[in-house]
Amino acid sequence: MTLCRIFVSLDSVPGKTTPWIEAATAYEDIPLICAITGQAGRRFWEKLGFSTVESGIETALEEEDDFVKQMREQAAAQGLDLQKIKNKYTMRLELS
Repeated sequence: MTLCRIFVSLDSVPGKTTPWIEAATAYEDIPLICAITGQAGRRFWEKLGFSTVESGIETALEEEDDFVKQMREQAAAQGLDLQKIKNKYTMRLELS
């Protein structure tokens, strides 16, 4: 898992002219992920104005082990979509 990556581009994104900030890879807002990685969830970044520019499955979470089982239990208790618990998201903030 990528714990933290912050990239600031003063160049334009292809097809755009607005500079942007790409933040750490985010995951669903599951307490276990936050406790293990110290990383904020996707909804945190969205509240700050970031948007998802890429999503996919985190390869480290593909196996159905005890960690994933605990994630599933916490997500179910929060009413989160269980199909998304293994997703990772790249979040970006367009600077104006």
